[in-house]
Amino acid sequence: MAVFGLSTQSTIVPDFWGRCLVSYGFNSPVTVCLLLLTVWCMVALGGLLRPLSIAFVGRTLFPVGAFCGAALAVVAVTSLGHPSEQLVLPIGLPDLPVHLRLDGLSSVFLILLGAASAGISIFCSRLLPTG
Repeated sequence: MAVFGLSTQSTIVPDFWGRCLVSYGFNSPVTVCLLLLTVWCMVALGGLLRPLSIAFVGRTLFPVGAFCGAALAVVAVTSLGHPSEQLVLPIGLPDLPVHLRLDGLSSVFLILLGAASAGISIFCSRLLPTG
């Protein structure tokens, strides 16, 4: 079963320029991290769409952002023992696609980023008036 063009097992998928890429699916930590970071960016866009709604930001966006940060930290902790992974996305310049890599050092920084953002989001959601 394929969701968003990603299969549940490792398959070779041709990209837009005729080359072949390896698609890992949702069982790969680098794919889950990419999905969580995408959701995090959507939360930020949601804050830009309704900037004056303090109740929406405090009750919805900050808790969702805290959940994404905590989930990112959990995924990074579980990927510490795994070997490094690389994912090549077919976006970018025609002969220069985007390369994503998740290794031990990047997992440590994702743990710091996720845990700190979860704590900050929970703290900030309690500072805002409930409306």
